[in-house]
Amino acid sequence: MTEMKLKDKIRTLLEEDSLTTAKIQRRFEVGYAFAASIMDKLIENGLVLEFDRKVKVLKKAKTDEAYDIILNAFHEKWQRELSDSGNAGVVCGNTELECVKIILPKLVKRGKASAAFFQKELMIGYPRAARMIDKFVELGVVSDFEEGYKCLIKTEDIERIVDKFK
Repeated sequence: MTEMKLKDKIRTLLEEDSLTTAKIQRRFEVGYAFAASIMDKLIENGLVLEFDRKVKVLKKAKTDEAYDIILNAFHEKWQRELSDSGNAGVVCGNTELECVKIILPKLVKRGKASAAFFQKELMIGYPRAARMIDKFVELGVVSDFEEGYKCLIKTEDIERIVDKFK
């Protein structure tokens, strides 16, 4: 997700009347722990009122503060992921084409795809990793689930596959 898309998603999220951890997960394609940490920061700063255990009501007068907290949480997450991975070229803000270029050589070398592998290598959420695998199955890059998502291409096929994403 690019910075611009992130900002748009934050604005859209903050226009809603209620907020849940699940909404944050779906909207930003992040895991529960990260979504819950964002929710905790919003509650700690008095930006959402805890209505019950699941639904939080956003204080409309404080949307600018909430926006900054969510944006900063993503910046911190991306910085942490970059420093943990030691691979400054890989970040969840990459486009689909960039992700394909990054993952295909690693996939050929590994010989098998998994959502966890895509998540770790590309620093993306599960939904995006699962969609990429589905697309790879559709294109014949990997076998289907029953066959364990085995890689069906060789190094020399990578450019042909990349071209399909342009």
